[in-house]
Formats: sequence, C-alpha cells, structure tokens
Amino acid sequence: MFDRRLHSTVVEALYRLKKYFPDVKVRFKYNSSVPIAACVFDTRSSEYVILINPSSAAMFPPEELALIFAHELLHFFRYDGLEVCEPYVNPILLNIALDAAINRVLYSLDPYSALSLFRRLYGSVPTDAFAILTPEPEPSKPRHPDWVIELWKYVWKSEEPPSPAAIYYALVKHIKVPLS
Repeated sequence: MFDRRLHSTVVEALYRLKKYFPDVKVRFKYNSSVPIAACVFDTRSSEYVILINPSSAAMFPPEELALIFAHELLHFFRYDGLEVCEPYVNPILLNIALDAAINRVLYSLDPYSALSLFRRLYGSVPTDAFAILTPEPEPSKPRHPDWVIELWKYVWKSEEPPSPAAIYYALVKHIKVPLS
C-alpha cells in the first residue's frame, strides 16, 4: 500500500541530500530486505540508488533520513582506503571504523540533526567501542577503557576528519573478533 506521508518524507530527504552531494545522481527504491537503507549503483542509468526499508524509514524525520542516505553513499564510496586489503580486513571492525568516520562528517554537515539521529540509533549512552560513534556523551572511566577514550578524542576532537584506517587499526589492536 502506498504511504503518501512516507513518500513525501523520503522525497524531502532526497532534496536535502542534494545539499551534501549536489552533483551525484540519486534515486530511491523501497526494499524491505535492508535494515534501514543501503546504496547500490545502477550501471544502466549511471545513478546511485538508495534502497529504503519503508517500515524503518517511517521512524525518521526528513533531516535525519537525509543524513542516513548520506551515510550510505559514503559507505558506498568506500570512505576507508582499505579496499586493497579486503581479504585481510575484519568486516565488523571496518564497519565500526567507517561508521565513526562517516558520523564525524555527518556531524560537521548538520550537528543538531546528527546528534538527534545518533541518539535514536545508538541510545543515550553507547557502551564499549560503540562510544566512538557519537560525540555525546564523552566516554569516561570507569565505564570505558583508556583506549576508547583516546580513540573517541581522535574521532571527535581532532581538527581534521579522522582516518577510517587509523580508527580500524586502533580497533583491531584492542578488540579480538574473528575475520569471518
């Protein structure tokens, strides 16, 4: 069934997305198999296609949905520099590293909407390494180990955007997760 309200929210979010990516051709397609959204490239039309789960997307206002779409595009653009190491990269830790670096970029684009989105996605007090995914609250002892506090400072207090590779290697150093 067509949801006119959701459709208008998605259209407004795509309009807002153009503010961040003015030269990128983007269209959307509803797809219930993705958690919230994902991005693919249509080679026939040379357009990026944002796949949107209608049930999940309905929970977000347009300004947050635009940031979710921007987040997915940045993932698709491989904002990491680690693609040459693909077979040796831990996909779980890489995704956390990418999310942290991308979230920092999103926060610089629209701090108010980004904070609202991060609270909705991660809760008010993220635990463990997930604390690096959001600028508030700042991690502290005894809840977080020193390495999480230092990595959070690198992600959120550095003048330059953080390197996803640097975040990834810091995570690998401290978190033992199997490669597959």
